[in-house]
Amino acid sequence: MNVLFITPDFYPNSTGFANASTNLVNSILKYGEDNYKVFVFTEVQLGSKQELNGISVYRYKFTGPKRHIFRILYERKRYKSLCGYIEKNNIDIIFFETNTFPFLENWVLDRYGKKVFVRIHSTADTEVPIFGEKRTIGARIAFKKMKDFMAKVANIVSTSNYYLDFIKRFYLDSNVYTMWENKSYGIIYNTSVDGILPKSVITNNIFITMGKMSKSGVIQKGITDLLKSVFYLAKNNKIHDDFNLIIIGDGEEYSRILSTIHKLNLEKYIQLVRSASHDEVFEYISQAKATILVSRYEGQSMFVTESLSLGKPLLLTIDNGMSDMIVDGGNGFLARTGDPVDIASAISKIMALGKDELEAMGNKSRLIYETKFSLQSAFEQFDCLMKLSNLND
Repeated sequence: MNVLFITPDFYPNSTGFANASTNLVNSILKYGEDNYKVFVFTEVQLGSKQELNGISVYRYKFTGPKRHIFRILYERKRYKSLCGYIEKNNIDIIFFETNTFPFLENWVLDRYGKKVFVRIHSTADTEVPIFGEKRTIGARIAFKKMKDFMAKVANIVSTSNYYLDFIKRFYLDSNVYTMWENKSYGIIYNTSVDGILPKSVITNNIFITMGKMSKSGVIQKGITDLLKSVFYLAKNNKIHDDFNLIIIGDGEEYSRILSTIHKLNLEKYIQLVRSASHDEVFEYISQAKATILVSRYEGQSMFVTESLSLGKPLLLTIDNGMSDMIVDGGNGFLARTGDPVDIASAISKIMALGKDELEAMGNKSRLIYETKFSLQSAFEQFDCLMKLSNLND
């Protein structure tokens, strides 16, 4: 079976989304090479890097305007080029790795019908189009086309049941007929990389989080909630002297966050790391006692997925796409979203854990990773959906 992945971000980029798409492809290459031939369509250019082995990648160069009313003309050009690629390679399955190509995806769906799948695993697919800035004419048109696509596409996949429910509610208007007429739903979790195993248990109170320092990123990741929680612990003498929170991230809000840390006299406890390579992020996670992500809204975070693979206890917020990654009290603790005091309480619980308890939580995280989120698990989820899709014919 020839499968084409259409993705806005891919290798050699090392963003969370790029790693998610690349890792899924790698899982199919490793475990399904006898049954699947993989193709990728992306605008990400290779640069000086060498191409991945075992796949055919069409790195399309988009030459049109990014924010212009005549962009649709260039979208049509890209669509024709994509169709040529699909026909040339006898593609059996067309797999959109997001719902953010509003015109292209509708045209492809109209032409190829039940061959088309879409996987929702980005906040650009979910909260942002619904609750974000939509006042421009272009943004309103794009959102309308995204809803049209979700209403028509037969195969909807996500990385969490939370976001499958989100799609049904907000894109399909909770209309039972629209939700179920000729539609199939499924889960393919994001995966990490094989071969990186947990190191020894860390008992020092080093915590790690990642936070995009753009305006929207600071809001999404709950950075100020986390700063307030550390301030609360410090003011109430509930923080250990060796407490160190490492925040990795950069953006236009970096200086303001740094200034806030100074104003709250938290320099002793919080360290900002402006940039880190993917390998360096793995090393930071390895050296931390636990991973924290107190997002106000979130998909299946690649940062948390990688933390699971490294056997780390977690501190996460409730009611988002990370719900399948944690058992409260099992491999970490949940805190109420946007509640610094509850977040502080969860931090205190982790600081109080002994080595044996930390090891047990870490082992539980690793077991959850191997069961749900490993390369082999991701392939098995993908393979199951492909086989079930034949029943739609």
